[in-house]
Amino acid sequence: MNYQSDLPGGQLLSVENNDTQTRIALNSGGHGQQQSQANSFQTGAWTHPPALFQTSRGLVLQIEAAQGRFYFQLQGSSVHRLDDAPALRDAETLHLQKTSAGDADSKPTMTPLQAMESLEPMKPMRPMQMRMGNMHMSMGTPPSQIEHPAPERPAPERHASEHPAPLQSGGEISSQPEISPQPEIPSQREISSRRFCTQCGREAAAADRFCARCGHELVPLDESTA
Repeated sequence: MNYQSDLPGGQLLSVENNDTQTRIALNSGGHGQQQSQANSFQTGAWTHPPALFQTSRGLVLQIEAAQGRFYFQLQGSSVHRLDDAPALRDAETLHLQKTSAGDADSKPTMTPLQAMESLEPMKPMRPMQMRMGNMHMSMGTPPSQIEHPAPERPAPERHASEHPAPLQSGGEISSQPEISPQPEIPSQREISSRRFCTQCGREAAAADRFCARCGHELVPLDESTA
């Protein structure tokens, strides 16, 4: 015979009589964290169904068997046998449900975890290339497909003999070198009529009284040439 009862605090009480042994088990906890505490006592075969009482001192289980009447105190997850009969006149009787032998030892089945959905594979990265002058950077492009810029070739050096000679009138090539014009040399009169600042040396116009650079007073033209 097997009996079960749901106790306060989420505990499950299981009481089983196997020949002369009485097995009392307390199961607590939820799925995945279940704790079980079981104790066996020599009581003999049961003569009456077990009874469960709620007293001022806690839960008391009564077993009537061929060897007599037994009382057990249930506190938390522990079970203790009482030597003396407790006062049950004002105690509350709790319900004990009869179950089969297989249900007494059964434990709550755990719900299997659902398989995780496979992640979508990452899409290949689009090739990216960047050039800065002679530098070339490539990301996501196979080495065989990287375009390498052709090296710049230096311009060939030309000697003086390789420069084309200037053409004369009529399409004939002249072998004479080109003569650049000589700079015009100012006359002595033009040089004497120019004015310069005696402080900083900047050239000044004939009508200027002060230097445009340093502000120094300029000497009149007739005094400077005297």
